[in-house]
Amino acid sequence: MLMLNTNQFLTTELQTKNYLKQTKMKTYAKTLETMRKEKIKKFLSELETETEIDILDCIDVENVNDYSDIYDQIEENGGFDIDIIYYANAMKYLSEHDISLRESMSIASSMGLECFNINSEVLASLLASQQAEEDFQELESEIDDFFMELDKDQIL
Repeated sequence: MLMLNTNQFLTTELQTKNYLKQTKMKTYAKTLETMRKEKIKKFLSELETETEIDILDCIDVENVNDYSDIYDQIEENGGFDIDIIYYANAMKYLSEHDISLRESMSIASSMGLECFNINSEVLASLLASQQAEEDFQELESEIDDFFMELDKDQIL
């Protein structure tokens, strides 16, 4: 029969309590992180209705802490690249957003495209892409406010 002296028993009991405390803290931290991710996903899915961008398809929620993180990931993953295909769709978009073609031609020119390299689909896509990026940029303060509140809630 194995006998533990009082000191060994107390040491073992203390180690067990410390282990349980650490386990509870790790579980609590994981729960907080999971809740944080879910809040971010919910917020971003609501923003998707305000933009032409599939935000959640372009970002890794685990690596997002502010507007610039989201913007960078969307840009890196081509989220601002809007393709308008078919002549009729392109002409409709251009007639609604740039009837003179000045803005879309300016974008094409700034990208180094020459007249023989462009058509209505290219112009419409360039303009729609720029508009998607500008629309997203208008959400900067709303996104930063969300993360400030989220961080404040995590501290409490």
